[in-house]
Amino acid sequence: RCSGFPYHCTDCITGFKFELSDGTFTCVNECPLGYNMDENNECKLCLDTNCTICTGQLSFCQHCRPGYYLYQGHCLLRCHDRMYIDGTTCKPCSSHCKVCFNSGECRICDDNYYLLNGHCVPHCGPNHVINYETHSCVHCVGCLSCNPTKPDYCTICQNGEFLWNGECYVVCPNGTMANSEDECVTCSVNNCVSCTTNVNHCEVCANGEILYMNQCITVCPFGTRQVYINGYISCEVCPNHCGTCSTSHGCDICHGDGWYLNIVDLICYYGCPNGYYRP
Repeated sequence: RCSGFPYHCTDCITGFKFELSDGTFTCVNECPLGYNMDENNECKLCLDTNCTICTGQLSFCQHCRPGYYLYQGHCLLRCHDRMYIDGTTCKPCSSHCKVCFNSGECRICDDNYYLLNGHCVPHCGPNHVINYETHSCVHCVGCLSCNPTKPDYCTICQNGEFLWNGECYVVCPNGTMANSEDECVTCSVNNCVSCTTNVNHCEVCANGEILYMNQCITVCPFGTRQVYINGYISCEVCPNHCGTCSTSHGCDICHGDGWYLNIVDLICYYGCPNGYYRP
């Protein structure tokens, strides 16, 4: 139907009525961008002028023109704080996140929250420590707690492991022993590789050195001989007044004024016994 002029349409048989710029109406098969039909089958302009597709209510946008981003039915020139751009849409960052990447991964958290795997958490949990400079959770490498700026430098180990120089060991390394705080402490004796019960009591020496009187030495002292005990070198005291000895019960040389070696029993005597003379 038309009124006044042939091109001034008042009702469409098919399609939708559309108002032209001169105030006249025509019929169209579909409403142009930025318009949508109302209950009278008339194309009406979307209420948001930056909207290209809106619903029957006209106020709820479904698609915005280029350069604008859709959020909750509205077109925004830029996304609000705590949002990120996903294509042509603004989406909210995750909970307690101030700033997030376009992928939605959080970058900066609220106060008293810490960044962990792109999300904000109030506590970092096991095997993590808080880096207060970056407000993030740092994953410790192989231990329960570590230096926040050096995640491979441990400060607390897993149960059954011992801490030594920032690393965790199942068995303390040579030259150390485990204490009651699950730490490896250095043996106090120089060149000692084993002191399993007391840091001041050496059990095995390093580099072929010889254990004698809780010291590691290179040569057994005068009055002792070199022996192997449980596969390790040690010094054993020679019999009384021996300077050197080849066995545990026989002397090679006597030590001390007036002491002489009996070549028969290899014992040192003070003065020669009856029946012997000193050559």
